[in-house]
Parts: sequence; C-alpha cells; structure tokens
Amino acid sequence: MTTPTLLNNGQPVTTEAQLNACIAAANALAANSGAYAIILSAAFQGTLDSPLTQINLAAGVSLDIQGNGAFLDGGGQQRGLYVNAGTVTIEDLTLYSMAAIGGSPLVSPGGGGAPGLGGGLYVGARAVVSLDGVNFQNNSARGGTGGVGDNGNKPGPNGQDGGTNASASPAAAYGYG
Repeated sequence: MTTPTLLNNGQPVTTEAQLNACIAAANALAANSGAYAIILSAAFQGTLDSPLTQINLAAGVSLDIQGNGAFLDGGGQQRGLYVNAGTVTIEDLTLYSMAAIGGSPLVSPGGGGAPGLGGGLYVGARAVVSLDGVNFQNNSARGGTGGVGDNGNKPGPNGQDGGTNASASPAAAYGYG
C-alpha cells in the first residue's frame, strides 16, 4: 500500500479554515496524482461557521480524512462532508448536528423547493466513500420550501382568461414540491 502524501504541510488540521484549504488543495490536484491524507487534530472540536468545501477529486486521486477522534459540529446550520467525486476514506470522526437544507424554488409561482441531501455526509454519483469509525449524531436533511402557487390564475389559450382555480388539484393550486 502506498503511503499517502500529507496535506497541510504534514501538520494536523486544527481549524475549519485549514480543513477547507486542505480539501481545496486536494481538489486542485491533477489526475493520477495518487493518494493524499488530511489528518485532523484530536483537539479539533469546533462548530462550523460556514459550509465545508465540497470534495471533487480528479480521477486517480484518493483522499483519506483521518479524524483522530475529532468532533465536527454543524450547529444545525451547516452540512457535513460533501463528496461529489473521487475516492475518499473517512476515519475516526464524529459528525454532529449537521444539516443539509434545500434551497428555495427557482421557478415562481409554484416551483418546488430543492432537496436537502446528506446532512452528515453526501456521496455523489461519481464518488466512492469508505467509512471506518465514523459517528453520525443528530444530523438532518430538509427539503427547501416550495413556492406559492398562483391559485390557477394563468392566462388561457389565445389570451383568454384562465379563470381562478383553473385546476382543482391542490398540487397545481399551491405548487407542492
């Protein structure tokens, strides 16, 4: 087995800013660059102030996040680790009170809210993630709020009045989603 190259100049990561910088450095590696590791300090016990940088590795790059018992707290507002692409191993880490909160609809009136996916950990279709000794506690994923419908007040064909309550379907009237 190949020994991974350590990010953060080989020093344990002690802050959210350092963790985000290490993830960004891993994301910037060229394809086929090999194995890399982020070592968290056991003293890393912070509440996240902002979203963690998404992990989006090139082909042929792997990342090992060694938690050493660290405790990351999302404060009920920040999502946990988001692995969009790449091969990632996460070890000996607690992800606590992370929240994936879906966004507002892009279409109004009546658009559906975006899903909240992966409160503590999101694994994308192009990602392979292995877990060893990872604890998930009090995490959540909540979909976004759907848009308010227009109560059927859409113009009809050729500019004719579409009428109020043109559809009796609650989904059409209020844009559930």
